[in-house]
This record gives sequence, C-alpha cells and structure tokens, in this order.
Amino acid sequence: MNVTSREFVGRSLRFAATVISALLCWALPIGVDAQIVWGPTTITTTPPQPDSGSAFQINVSGQVVVGCAPLLLDSVDTQIVGSTIEITAFITCGVVTSPDAYTFAVSVGPLPAGNYTIEHLRRTRGGAGTYGSPMLAASVPLSVIAGAAIPTMSHIVLGLMALTLLGIGMLTIKRMRW
Repeated sequence: MNVTSREFVGRSLRFAATVISALLCWALPIGVDAQIVWGPTTITTTPPQPDSGSAFQINVSGQVVVGCAPLLLDSVDTQIVGSTIEITAFITCGVVTSPDAYTFAVSVGPLPAGNYTIEHLRRTRGGAGTYGSPMLAASVPLSVIAGAAIPTMSHIVLGLMALTLLGIGMLTIKRMRW
C-alpha cells in the first residue's frame, strides 16, 4: 500500500484534530458544552394532551453532532417550578467526536389544569470533571386539560334506587321467616 506524502499529511491532520478534540473534551471539566455541536432535541408527551386527573409521561430525545461520544446519560432531574416543568439531563462526554444520541422519559403529575412550559436543560462534563452550567436545549408549551367530571345522579334516581333496595330487603326478610 503506497501512501503519498499528501495523503499522509491529510490523514495525520485528521488524526491530530480528533486527538486534540478528545483531549479538550476530557481536559476541560467546565465549559465542555462550548466544544459540542448539538443536533435537534424533541419533546413529546404521552398522552399528547394530558388531563388534570392523571399522571403523564414526558419523552425527550436529543442528538450530538460533534464532540461528545460516547454520550453517557448519568441522571435526569425533574422539578416543577410554578408553571414550568424543568427536566435537566446530566451528561458525561466521551472522547470520540462522532455523532451520538440520547433519549429518556420521565413521569409527571397529576398536575392542575392549566398552561405549562416544559424546559429541557443539559449539564455536561468531560470525564470525571464537574458538570457545567445548565444550557437550555428545548422549550415547548403544554396544556393540561381539566379531567372528566365525576358523574352524579339526580335525587329521583337516588330515591328509586333506595326504594329498590328497600324492596329487596323486605323480600329477603320475608323469605327468612318461612
């Protein structure tokens, strides 16, 4: 296999760039996010429009294009502050600069009916360093609708039910005497 000097230099520069990028990711525990190129982040809920009487699930998926692979999702913290649902992902970046992705789901609720904002924040670190400041990855609105009302009965229906039970009780007592 003959390699020209131009090919050798090109390969050497690509290798050097990869090594330097990997070292920066591991060497800078704070501010790692500055060397990462993030892809799109998606936030959805299951069910799509939750109601106030039930818990629901928030699904989050994100991508990294350059600078953080393998990506390790260490933990996820969820807090509800007023009308904001904050979901913070704690991510450790590996030493490879190829694309990677993450996905997770958290359960929330039940919440009172109203309008909310779901904010997904990322805190990254290289290696065993300290997590950097939270960076907003995505923010979406959420509307929680009022749950279904508990069905009630009219006074007439309740009276008829009471008379029916009274009749059944009287027949049962009458049979016991025989």
